[in-house]
Amino acid sequence: SPMRYDIPPKVDGSLTWAVDMTLPGMVHARNIKPPVAGGRLRSVEESSVRDLPGFIRVVRKGNYLAVVCEREEQAITAARRLKTNWEKPSSAPFPTSEELFSYMRAATPTSKFEPDPTGDPEAALAGAATVIEAEYDVPFQGHTAFGPAHALADPSNGQMTIYTNDMKSYGMRVGIAEFLGMPRDRVRVVWMEGSQAYGRTAADDAGFEAAFLAKEIGRPVRLQWMRDEETAWDTKGTAFTFALRGGLDSQGKLVAFDYNAQAAD
Repeated sequence: SPMRYDIPPKVDGSLTWAVDMTLPGMVHARNIKPPVAGGRLRSVEESSVRDLPGFIRVVRKGNYLAVVCEREEQAITAARRLKTNWEKPSSAPFPTSEELFSYMRAATPTSKFEPDPTGDPEAALAGAATVIEAEYDVPFQGHTAFGPAHALADPSNGQMTIYTNDMKSYGMRVGIAEFLGMPRDRVRVVWMEGSQAYGRTAADDAGFEAAFLAKEIGRPVRLQWMRDEETAWDTKGTAFTFALRGGLDSQGKLVAFDYNAQAAD
């Protein structure tokens, strides 16, 4: 079997994780999320943080808001102190957890896959000795990685280099190139080891944010989410509803199976 290259440096502490990556001239950023989903940013009082130690800039574009400071603890303080005015949506952008699955089953799908049946399931079910039906619901799942999403973006030398532990390096490269209006060959994503979830990490948002801020500031920017942001705002695994029907003959052998599912992203 191939040797695990990563085990020795993880054991002796010599491994440089994505969260530990530093660059000369690097600054730190934190984003500011709305108090409720769908909130719209109306105003920002930059004067509430301008005099804080290490403050560099408040960056706002549309509904996106972040603070940039020389040190990480300064960025955390600035993000907590920045005075903002958010407008709550007039109606909830999506149903509550208690209403989610009823909503999904009743909603008109925005896209769908047409069935490709083998045989005639309806006829087989009609002639089955026993029909078993069941419905199952799977809620949205947070990635909730051990370490909240983070990335470091470097705009030096006419290119954008992103250091990340996100699982989709190639997709991030293509997406950031399009997002920033840069040629793809001027965007580089360096994957590094990171503290993961029970599975792989989805830290795309942090990579995009760091790249955007690095282009705005003109310096390497390290951005990390806070734990509460990771829990509330990370990219969620899809919610599903399933309706299953199975037909058995008199000997208990399966003669028909019908499967219908809805997914909500």
